[in-house]
Amino acid sequence: MREAAFASVSNFGENAANNTQIVLGTEYSVSEILHSFFLELPMRQVQGMEIHRPSREGVFMRALVIDDSRSMRMYVASLIEEQGWQTDTACDGEDALRLLEQGGSFDVATVDWDMPVMDGHAFVTAVRKDPRFQQLKLLMLTARDGTEEVIKALEAGADDYLMKPVTSEMLQEKMRLIGLF
Repeated sequence: MREAAFASVSNFGENAANNTQIVLGTEYSVSEILHSFFLELPMRQVQGMEIHRPSREGVFMRALVIDDSRSMRMYVASLIEEQGWQTDTACDGEDALRLLEQGGSFDVATVDWDMPVMDGHAFVTAVRKDPRFQQLKLLMLTARDGTEEVIKALEAGADDYLMKPVTSEMLQEKMRLIGLF
């Protein structure tokens, strides 16, 4: 698929108006293609620049982005990937727990509050009850802005709380505050 994606990106100028490409019968945005290609590599030369990815003891930093909105998952993942991290996504807390239980190793999870099946608060509570995931940093990333919600999330075990809309700088600062940068 990488070769098809790369060929598609090289022809990007022809379809620049809609910023999408068709690769193997599926529509992808150019940023999705580029992120998936470059994140497979630990270091890559791109127009004379080296892209290095953060690591701890030689292991790449990984983030799990949990949100029921596909566009928000892609947006938050792109902000984290800009910092050189690998990302994976889940559409709700149950999907995220399944990834963790299948051996997914993540340094941080950004967690939306309002999701179907299992909401963010229930996810945080479940993760904090499981000793296997005690090292996972949890950052609530939600539109809920009430003081009660912040307190409830922190009491459940979230490491910090960030209200949407979020910028790269805001996310990076919160991740720094919880010890990830």
